[in-house]
Amino acid sequence: SPATGLAGRRAGRCPDGRPGAACVTGRSGTSPIFRSSGAEAQRITLACSGWPPSPPARRIPRPASCSAGWRSSRSPTGLREVLTVLRNDPDPQLRDAFGWYFDILPVHSYSYAWQTFRYLNQVKGTLGAFGLIKELWVNESGLPVWDDYPGPTWDPNSGYRGTKEEAAAYVVQSAAYAIWSGARVIFHFMLHDDCGNGPEAHDAFGLYRNPNPAPCYPSDAGARPAAAAYRLVSTHLRDAKPLWRWRSTNGQADWGACTGQVEWFAFQRPDGARVLLAWTRMETPATITVTAAAPRGVVYDVRTGAATPVTPVAGVYTFSLPGATNYNTPTWCNPDRRKQGEAAVGGLPLFLVEGP
Repeated sequence: SPATGLAGRRAGRCPDGRPGAACVTGRSGTSPIFRSSGAEAQRITLACSGWPPSPPARRIPRPASCSAGWRSSRSPTGLREVLTVLRNDPDPQLRDAFGWYFDILPVHSYSYAWQTFRYLNQVKGTLGAFGLIKELWVNESGLPVWDDYPGPTWDPNSGYRGTKEEAAAYVVQSAAYAIWSGARVIFHFMLHDDCGNGPEAHDAFGLYRNPNPAPCYPSDAGARPAAAAYRLVSTHLRDAKPLWRWRSTNGQADWGACTGQVEWFAFQRPDGARVLLAWTRMETPATITVTAAAPRGVVYDVRTGAATPVTPVAGVYTFSLPGATNYNTPTWCNPDRRKQGEAAVGGLPLFLVEGP
């Protein structure tokens, strides 16, 4: 995957300078630094042969190393188990000298946008309980589509999937949650469909369909709407600073996990422009008013990237937000996938850029 490729390039050597696979993303054949699944935490496997090395006489610059990606739904206590083993390291001086043997903690999050926020805050809390602060990555994320080849176009209720438009919404929403939660790097899985989970799985994960020829699912290499959403996120939210987050119902604050109707985020780009994102969390459309931060702005369509100039009236914008439609994935407030209430992916988001 693209994620594995980048991670491998960043961490091609062990902390003592010897070649080694010090960072993987969970989709690579390379052994991860840590392997944990319940009692498996007691059998931590380190990627570098002969680890640990003798402490170097001087600090040798080294690439960052990261643990294998964590997916809390599959191993909710796995990270704590691994850190408990490391806390009991028989050589704590060496452990501390090498930062507990990892610099980056990546998480995996698919299909349910708010889950990205949840997972990142879970691992931050677990790290904090051990007195650790680490760089956070989302090194696998995405929503495979069912309504485009090679997806299962015959099954609109296909679990953990969505439409092409919903996948574009997911890219923006998951990225907003990740950046707000302090993630330094975000990967989308994946660029092209490749083979997904196998040649019979009908997985359409890609921002683009496969080219022709391809090992699985040859197609026209065409872009899906998520490609435009990805471009908007990478253009306008790169190095953006979180300003504020709000959740509302009918214009009033409503932080209820199962009741808040509209999710809001505001970020500041490095050039000073404000990026405002808002979307419905449920099936009901909403009308919102936004106090302008500049004399004019641009609204981007997350499905196409098309830009529409907008001007506030008496310093206020009014926007209509469509209701959410994706109920293919169980959620915190909707574990039975009812076609109402909290959706796994919110409605198409407002993407407003004002200034500088």
